[in-house]
Parts: sequence; C-alpha cells; structure tokens
Amino acid sequence: MATRFLGPHEEFIFHGARTSTAVLGQIKRILQSTARECMELIERDRSPPRERNGAAFVLALRPWEYSGFEQFRRDDDPAPSVEQ
Repeated sequence: MATRFLGPHEEFIFHGARTSTAVLGQIKRILQSTARECMELIERDRSPPRERNGAAFVLALRPWEYSGFEQFRRDDDPAPSVEQ
C-alpha cells in the first residue's frame, strides 16, 4: 500500500464523508456485491497461466472521522457512534 498506484492496472481510491447509518449499510451491501463480482471474474478467467499476473484488491468500510477535525466539533454535533 506504500506505492503511488500509478501503473496502468493499478487504482487507489479513498473517500471519506459524513453519512447516516442507513447509507453505511447500503455501501456495505454494494462493496459485498462488488467483491462477489470480482471473485466471479477471477474464477471465470480462462487465460493461459503465463498471461496471468498476481493481483490483490481490498474493499473496506468503517465509520471513521479524522481525529484532527475533533477540535472543530460543535456542541450540537455529537461524535459519531460506532455500531458493531
């Protein structure tokens, strides 16, 4: 993960935002579906072994807030709750 992800077959996306628990659930389902779709592509790959590359993908989701923003929190803006 310490590389710059600049190769033609590399990608790194990070996006953070404040969202509701309901939307977090929707995003989780989308990530699960995406992971299944990726695994299906891998399983259907019938290319010759010499044409295949080792690859890995990571999909992750977690309620999170950058700690540096804590000092800017208003009294009417409670800290995010982390539900298990």
